[in-house]
Amino acid sequence: MNKKSSSPLFTLILGTFWIILTINTTFNWGSNGTLIFWLVFTILIGWFVIAIQNRMRRA
Repeated sequence: MNKKSSSPLFTLILGTFWIILTINTTFNWGSNGTLIFWLVFTILIGWFVIAIQNRMRRA
């Protein structure tokens, strides 16, 4: 009944990368490339989390 939604290692790596990217974006507001990459990556993480929640509801 308990299904794993994702690998804990993958989630940890994804979260760590997002935190590093957020800190980098905070101190480099003048860099549009970093800001756009942060926005795209944040949207992808949100989509990933919503997909996992939907999968867990169906299980």
